[in-house]
Amino acid sequence: MADDAADRLIEVWHVAKTKRRAIAGLVLLGAAVSVLVALMVPKRWTAKASFFPESRGASELTSGLGGLAGLLGMAGGSITMGRPSSQFFADLVKSRTFLDSVAMSSVTVDSLGTIAKVEDYLVKKARNAKMRRYKARNAIRKAIRVTTMQSGVVVIGVTGKSPYAAAAIANRAIEIIDALNIAFRHREATGRRRFTEQFLADVQGRLTTAEDRLETFLATNRTFVTPTLMRRREALQVEVDRLRLLKQQLETTIENARLSQFNDAPVVATVDEASVPEMPGGPRRRRIAAGGVLLMLMGIFWALYLRVWR
Repeated sequence: MADDAADRLIEVWHVAKTKRRAIAGLVLLGAAVSVLVALMVPKRWTAKASFFPESRGASELTSGLGGLAGLLGMAGGSITMGRPSSQFFADLVKSRTFLDSVAMSSVTVDSLGTIAKVEDYLVKKARNAKMRRYKARNAIRKAIRVTTMQSGVVVIGVTGKSPYAAAAIANRAIEIIDALNIAFRHREATGRRRFTEQFLADVQGRLTTAEDRLETFLATNRTFVTPTLMRRREALQVEVDRLRLLKQQLETTIENARLSQFNDAPVVATVDEASVPEMPGGPRRRRIAAGGVLLMLMGIFWALYLRVWR
């Protein structure tokens, strides 16, 4: 079998020598077609913007929970909320809310300062508005890339046919990421406030009952004091004091949650705004042309090999 294959290759070589002019012509034709295709492929521009996500560590958590943080520590519990990972932002830019927000945004798309909606710029033809939005989501998802540096800085890269549109979409993406995180912070604070208010109502009812119980005990046992009654009084007083302290802590937590509800401070800090790229990032025209020539050579070889084999 090995000898047969070697003989076929030798015969292919001899056939190629006899048809070298035709092969050279085909190679030149393939090179011309490859160069033409490489020139027809539109340029691609990549713009990058970066930001640093604000960390939410133990200090912020303690401020958000107020005095309850001390109770959690005494109970042996712990809650930590570190800086969001790169995977969080990679998943965020794939979410429908993010993609729709980008699609509905208006950005600069050329050097003349033309303003256009992103979905209209990316999708030229669509049967209806829903199909246009669907195609725009897919186009935006393919155009955006998220990477994270060792320092924790997150880089948003956008690739497009226009350098101006790529830069504008990259900067708009960071604005949307910040807005979505602020909205999440507001919803989280609202939920925490509502839960704490319900808990406070329960504590208030228990405190009223404990105070009534203590008042009744003091009114009933004024005439004489025994060690048993003293221990009972201390237990009732401790319960009242504990519930009063818990009530104060819950009220502080509610106030902190209300502040968070209206806190519009940025969640991410922009490190670099995307600027209009000076040089295109693609296509690699030389590689396209070389790949076309290589494919033509491979096609010629296999055509000759099959001819010899037959």
